[in-house]
Amino acid sequence: MEAVVENYLSQVKNFSGVVLVAKDDRIVFSESFGFAREGERNTLETNFGIGSVTKSFTALSMMQLVENNLIDLNARLTEFFPNVYPDKPITIEHLLTQTSGLRNYIYDKRVQTGNEFSPDELMKIVMEKPLKFQPGKKWMYSNTNYLLLARIIEINTGKSFHDYVKTTIFEPVGMTDTYFDGQKEDRKAQHGESVFNCHPSLLFGAGDIVSNVNDLFLYTQALEKGSLASPEIIKKMQQPSYKGMFVQYGYGWFVKNIFGQKSISHGGFHPIGYTSHLEKFVDDGVTIIVLSNKLEKFSSLGVKYFNSTDLAREIGARIYGKKAFPWQKMT
Repeated sequence: MEAVVENYLSQVKNFSGVVLVAKDDRIVFSESFGFAREGERNTLETNFGIGSVTKSFTALSMMQLVENNLIDLNARLTEFFPNVYPDKPITIEHLLTQTSGLRNYIYDKRVQTGNEFSPDELMKIVMEKPLKFQPGKKWMYSNTNYLLLARIIEINTGKSFHDYVKTTIFEPVGMTDTYFDGQKEDRKAQHGESVFNCHPSLLFGAGDIVSNVNDLFLYTQALEKGSLASPEIIKKMQQPSYKGMFVQYGYGWFVKNIFGQKSISHGGFHPIGYTSHLEKFVDDGVTIIVLSNKLEKFSSLGVKYFNSTDLAREIGARIYGKKAFPWQKMT
């Protein structure tokens, strides 16, 4: 496996970031490429904005509360936010599975200015328009769902979302280099091309974690061992609750059958120029983590905004002796 991965990556041009591949609890390949900043190369300890891989942490935080009988998955959104679509039966499970119908505030140009926004301000923008569909009827990816989950965790625990995640996930796992965007800049790679100005508050609960491949591997191991939640809870999170023709989604994870394997995964795109991908091939025990600070296409039909997913899927295809198709490189 190591030779296969090394041979492929030796042919990849212009990648800036870090790749880790593991089999069960053993790292079989880890290497850094490109530069964290001018004159300073990326290392295995370099931190990157992981974007929407954050969603699995938010979902896990919520499911810890569910496991402790502090929150019910069927609880209505109006129990926490009486004025948010009060006539619509949106539940916590709808938020987790991206089936609420809530529009994604990230696409509104008013928030793409680099200015700070509170969750309440973002929700005012979302609520200017009706839901895209009735809750539970369709699937649509929306950061709004995870923004609200983070706020519900705060309301339920009386702690800030960031403090809750730090004390219940980062610290128990030993993720000593992981933090939330805007808190500090330790070992953080500079980003390249930005799509738009993005204040850290814009990704609250949905994409604001900064981490590296070593810490993320520790995270996958902790999930596997059941040290952060019971095996039953982790299994529920990582099985498809929404089963569409093109998308199957659990709680903060995409669930796929790819290259003849079942996988759970999530990619991430940070608007200021970071991308990420974390994937676990469940039955085979293979983990692939890719983090990047440069938007770059690696194949003719690739998409540079998903370049870490593109690269990770190319690695996975070669490990399993398959071909990676364009539609497999974007989620």
